[in-house]
Amino acid sequence: MIEQFKTIRAALRCIPAKQASKRHAALKALSILAAIIHVQDVRILQLNNMIPLDEVGNPATQEYIDALLSRPRNH
Repeated sequence: MIEQFKTIRAALRCIPAKQASKRHAALKALSILAAIIHVQDVRILQLNNMIPLDEVGNPATQEYIDALLSRPRNH
């Protein structure tokens, strides 16, 4: 995604100077969009880290989780 933003920024810089206000507004909107996408990516990573996995990395089933919880614990 970062490469696409770099390409868009480069294209926006080609807008003639007489339309600088439009170029500035478009660059600002692109920066806001990049920030929103970054926040969403962080949230997705956080959610992914919350999903319990089995021994081979697949999402754990409720049966698997129940079996883990029913094992005797060694203290």
